Amino acid sequence: MKFFSLIIFLSFAEINCDEFKFFGKQKIDFLKKNIENFPSSKILSKDTILSIVSPEYLTFSDFKNKVEISFIYTFFGVGNNEFKEISFGPFQMQLEFIDKYLKISKKDIFSNSDLNKYDSTNYQILIENLHELNDTEFQWKILKTFVDHNYKFISENLSGLEKLKILIRIYNSGNSELKYNKSIYSKISCKNLTYQDWCLEMLKW
Repeated sequence: MKFFSLIIFLSFAEINCDEFKFFGKQKIDFLKKNIENFPSSKILSKDTILSIVSPEYLTFSDFKNKVEISFIYTFFGVGNNEFKEISFGPFQMQLEFIDKYLKISKKDIFSNSDLNKYDSTNYQILIENLHELNDTEFQWKILKTFVDHNYKFISENLSGLEKLKILIRIYNSGNSELKYNKSIYSKISCKNLTYQDWCLEMLKW
């Protein structure tokens, strides 16, 4: 019940930054314990990978997520292709993002046989398994695949921090240019920071 209240608290846009950091750190620590047994990457630590999605995770709302999932089902049912672009789940992934990285993920890491065999775009299968796609462990495995795949294409001459920034930019907007998006991340209103800046801030927590 205490943790449930914490999730509700973090869903409010207007919040003092000190309070946000205090409760946000608790929520991140809770997630870190949950992912201890999840697959690790040989490239980045779990804490570093987690920083890529921390702003999305801390502003995640269970109620809003249910609404997003209902829209996915509805849009898919009426043939509206926008269903692929609706973010959902603890790391706010879109179905077109999941489709891309599920196709190249290792095929023995999921308990669901349909997902293990997924090697070509089939949104019907994704819709049928949307409940599992909404799960933290599933989204972590897709996130890890995203990191392992994209890291290979980043220049070796860059520092570790610059490589992380590029991964953050790709995840947030699909833009891997060194010039980052200066738009303020509006989901957190206590400071006027970009998504990338929030990721790096939360990495220090």
